[in-house]
Amino acid sequence: MKKLVSIIVPVFNVEKYLRQCLDSILGQTFNQFEVIIVNDGSTDNSGAICQEYVARDNRIVYLEKENGGVSEARNLGLDFATSEYIIFIDSDDWIEPTYVEVLYEKIEEYQADIVFENYTSFNDEDSNFYFHMSNDYYEEIYDNYSVMNLLNDSRESKNAALIVPWAKIYRKEILNDLHFPLARTGEDALFNLKVFLKSEKIVYIHKGSYIYRHRGESLSRNWTVDWFNESLLIQEERLSMLATLGYPLRAYKKGYMDSLNFFISEIENRKLPKSHIFYQMKEKRDLLNYLTPMHKDNKKAIILVSHFRNLYEIQTTIKSICFHNRSLRFYLVNHDFPCEWFQLMDRRLEEFDSEIVDCRIPDDGNLNHECIIYDFKSLYSVIGDFVGEDKVLYLGQNVIITKKLDDLFDMDMGEYPVATVREHDSNMSLKQGKFSFDTGVILVNISSLKKEKAFRAMTDKQDESSVKVEGVCQNNLDCLCKSNWLELDSDGNFLNHCMYFTNDSMVSDQDFPGIISYSPYSESRGVQSNQEYRNIWWFYHNIEWTELGGNYHLHALRKHHLDSSLR
Repeated sequence: MKKLVSIIVPVFNVEKYLRQCLDSILGQTFNQFEVIIVNDGSTDNSGAICQEYVARDNRIVYLEKENGGVSEARNLGLDFATSEYIIFIDSDDWIEPTYVEVLYEKIEEYQADIVFENYTSFNDEDSNFYFHMSNDYYEEIYDNYSVMNLLNDSRESKNAALIVPWAKIYRKEILNDLHFPLARTGEDALFNLKVFLKSEKIVYIHKGSYIYRHRGESLSRNWTVDWFNESLLIQEERLSMLATLGYPLRAYKKGYMDSLNFFISEIENRKLPKSHIFYQMKEKRDLLNYLTPMHKDNKKAIILVSHFRNLYEIQTTIKSICFHNRSLRFYLVNHDFPCEWFQLMDRRLEEFDSEIVDCRIPDDGNLNHECIIYDFKSLYSVIGDFVGEDKVLYLGQNVIITKKLDDLFDMDMGEYPVATVREHDSNMSLKQGKFSFDTGVILVNISSLKKEKAFRAMTDKQDESSVKVEGVCQNNLDCLCKSNWLELDSDGNFLNHCMYFTNDSMVSDQDFPGIISYSPYSESRGVQSNQEYRNIWWFYHNIEWTELGGNYHLHALRKHHLDSSLR
């Protein structure tokens, strides 16, 4: 009879439990398997029990070796396995009668690389069963990307079920060239991480027919500083591997920080020796706390306006802002962005203590930055409906931020309703002896606007035909605020509105303008633009979301950033 499944059972000093384990295997409804028992140098009666079962059933292969640990025993079992599929069972656990049959049927049905299920815990001290599952039976299919989310899913112990080698059936081919790490704590998790990364299809079945025994002499009763350190190193290796492959790391970094805090707390509570390992853990925690953005309730508010067809442009703007800033709240005025995009962006922005708000308005066919800013009532309506902060920075289309915005938001605007830079190209205003301001970047003083008299005065003026001014660069808001707006320095102290043709000087600690408003008549990334300014746009466009957090100190953009990105 062809053996379809190889069941590997590492054994070490489990005479009290071994018979129950082997009886549960031999009593399976599915019988086309071989059992490879690896006696890892037991000093009790385990070896004799194994020999007894070998004499009873010719499906059992018995191997003996000097004690080298459970990983070494499993590796030896893999070397001797002859079947297409592999199952690991620990020798102090047991399985229900249909366990192997169900796993085999599912891996064949789905043509999967791995099928895994949940488990049931049995506490050896109080002889009670503990069940981790509450819902009805279901099945889920994952690939090697989506399954990684389960590593941080503690609901119904799915994360625990994922990292252990038992409660699974593996296609043997996927295990080629992989071995359990030797002399490592948490070797199961590291082995399975590599297996899952190699796999194309993984299936989860919501059953608990593997019985995991909690023994009184469990490892958690004998935690040491070295054990904590080894567990941490395993997590660091996992982070390193996933980061190299480009996986999103937010949840994993949080798990790592939680482990650091837990290990440090346990070492202190258990009064374990505070060796150099303990102080290294504290140094790691303190450094990560220093570099991790703190959650702030008061966020910097930014209004953006876009169609979904301008997705690349708006995402590039957001990336540029997040590279240099934290604790942001974006208000995206739109009528056609999918809700799934906002969900994705919120997950990405959470790492920067930031979020995005869907400011959806009716589709009247005229959505652009002009319909918001050129009409004061529209601007005030958007602010009143969505924005709760005292100030909000409005950014027009095709704007790039290259530095921190803290100084801008911390500025005292007094009673000025808006603050911006002088319009560079305002010939008509110059002839009139007046200057107009640019409407591509405006800091709005909401507390001033919300004063009843100021709002009524400005809206009344807007209805007067005398304030309507012709000209591409002129608009109603410009006219309304002409005598009451705060001019910002164009040299970059607070705000730079600097086209590629301007001769404005740069502040000493910046290589580029702090805010770059690209001309609507020249594509920011196209052949018409100045090469250096094209490189700036493409630097932010091409940077990965996972790389944005690397600018921990929120430095302004420097020329060496562009040089390194072009290599």
